[in-house]
Amino acid sequence: MATSDMTLLTRNDLDFIVDKTTGRIAWVVKASDGTHATVERGYTGVRDVTGLMTGITSGTVTCARDGSTVTYTFEDVKLAAASQTIAATTPTNMAMFYPTTGVIATAVSQLNTSAVRAAITSGGILKFYNTSTTDVHNGTLTFTSNNVWGTTLPGVARGTGVVYL
Repeated sequence: MATSDMTLLTRNDLDFIVDKTTGRIAWVVKASDGTHATVERGYTGVRDVTGLMTGITSGTVTCARDGSTVTYTFEDVKLAAASQTIAATTPTNMAMFYPTTGVIATAVSQLNTSAVRAAITSGGILKFYNTSTTDVHNGTLTFTSNNVWGTTLPGVARGTGVVYL
């Protein structure tokens, strides 16, 4: 089955590293010459970050990261009278949930009028466009992030938390 261009791995050649604090999982493959390669995978589980946001009067904002894919979910979110912007209170570990560069936007539904647009900047500013303080927003915003993983997970675990494969 194996050919000369393949290498058989044994348990001695493979290590698993699981960090329960950050949700990171790494497989380290060691070669006989002492070199190694690392395959890293991570899943944060769904994190309720509503308490880290300013500008929300009701509803829930969650986020999750699976590898490099980040998903924000907005559930019955209403915005404060003074702003259509919700922003994280800048905990350093939130950057793992921001786009690497630019602005990512998508349409989200809201109950009172037509659909609105939600966007997030690389600095973590979330904004809803063409909305009012009585609108109730529901939807998801998904994008890719290559930002480094934080040393701890922000917010509160919601549901099962970190999943280990």
